Amino acid sequence: EGQGPGRTLHQELQEVRGQRSRQGPGSRRTETVTTVTQCHNEGVPEHALIWLLTLLMGKRLYHGSNVRVEHPVVKISGFYKDFGFGVYCTELERQARRWAIAKRPAHIVNVYDLQETTGLRELHFPQMSDKWLDFVVDCRRGKEHPYDIVEGPMADDAVWDYVEDFANGNISREAFWALARFKYPTHQIVFCTEDAIRRISFVESFCL
Repeated sequence: EGQGPGRTLHQELQEVRGQRSRQGPGSRRTETVTTVTQCHNEGVPEHALIWLLTLLMGKRLYHGSNVRVEHPVVKISGFYKDFGFGVYCTELERQARRWAIAKRPAHIVNVYDLQETTGLRELHFPQMSDKWLDFVVDCRRGKEHPYDIVEGPMADDAVWDYVEDFANGNISREAFWALARFKYPTHQIVFCTEDAIRRISFVESFCL
């Protein structure tokens, strides 16, 4: 599963090491922990090592819906969203549960594994920033972008009200950050093309 809030590199590596005996010496997990440990010993910053760990081992993702979605597809329809049209997932299960609860008539969380994304055009926002804000405003206005995958914080209902006020010129950029920066952590990753969709595999679904 992807690195969760508050988890350190040490905790991530301990979890991986704990599975080495069951996986065998030639396993992907063994190779991964060796690579990350070598980078750590060479002084690579911890935030970069966590990113590397995620890339090498894959990431567990969740999608809230009202149906079981074994084969997601990109649909160019509906309202404009934070990162454009695509299949929206999150590494936060609690967030996917909130998405599912808002659906009718059923409330279903679909689970996927994301593997390597080499060769795809990706855009990542580690946190809310001016670049993130401008990108969200452009997408919400219907402007297209060239990326296969976009990942970053989510403009939930409360934050989106501030985004809309900023886009309409009702508040300044400085006022937006003063209002938005204390909201709880969110995460979303959107698969915008069929090439991107092929990098995730269905694991299971469960009803709430």
